[in-house]
Amino acid sequence: MTNPTKPSKKEVLTNEEMQSLLDACGGGILGTRNRAMLALMWKTGLRRAEVCDLVPADLNWKENKIRIRNGKGGKDDFSGLPNSVKPYVDAWTAKRANLNLPRRSPLFCATSKSPGAPIQPAYIYNRLQALAKKARIMKHIHPHMFRRTCATQLLNKGYSLTEVQSHLRHASLSSTYHYLVIQSKDALAQKMADDW
Repeated sequence: MTNPTKPSKKEVLTNEEMQSLLDACGGGILGTRNRAMLALMWKTGLRRAEVCDLVPADLNWKENKIRIRNGKGGKDDFSGLPNSVKPYVDAWTAKRANLNLPRRSPLFCATSKSPGAPIQPAYIYNRLQALAKKARIMKHIHPHMFRRTCATQLLNKGYSLTEVQSHLRHASLSSTYHYLVIQSKDALAQKMADDW
């Protein structure tokens, strides 16, 4: 494997690369926790600090909403919670339930040395570096890439720019626009050939 390519400001992950990262998490309790954490970041577009602040009660599967504590600007807010994340989170919460954790432990917490202690945002970055290497992904992977990937995939699925803005909780539409990686010209030409 060669060194990762120089990071691009607008680089995103493909579904195949995301699946490779999830698979690279491996088994066991840590693998289950990390896979749930990464799947949640991918599908909700949460920032890594926001993921670290989650508690189990913040996930409302009945209304498909996730509460975000201390988001950018110190604001509490909520966003959509896709059902595709539920199997990953359920697998982790089943293992988490057997850890006898303190009542107010974060959703994604330490499991061994200090069970229930918060995970630091730096852990997510460092873990991603190891997982990318294991998955043989040549891009420079970082947590914010998940947010950009979420935004781009929503747009490509037909969500409007304002819907993506709302999901990411951006104050302005221009912030959202800078997140997006627009389809390649080849993909656009194919889409136009099929749609027009």
